[in-house]
Amino acid sequence: MLSLPRMPFTDGQKYFALFFALAFILLMIWTYRRDLNVNRNNYKGVYKILLFIVALLALLYTFVKIKTAH
Repeated sequence: MLSLPRMPFTDGQKYFALFFALAFILLMIWTYRRDLNVNRNNYKGVYKILLFIVALLALLYTFVKIKTAH
């Protein structure tokens, strides 16, 4: 089995990762809130399509299970 040497992160790398993750999450929240009203207008009824696709997949799954059981 190949074992790689353990290389710990430096404090600077840990701080950078923490800052980057925090900044990324905050930016995503800000962007989501800014686009929320636009998305509500553009994607009105999308849930109906999603429900149709889920129902279609459930029907297909049931059909395949019935056909392979016999």
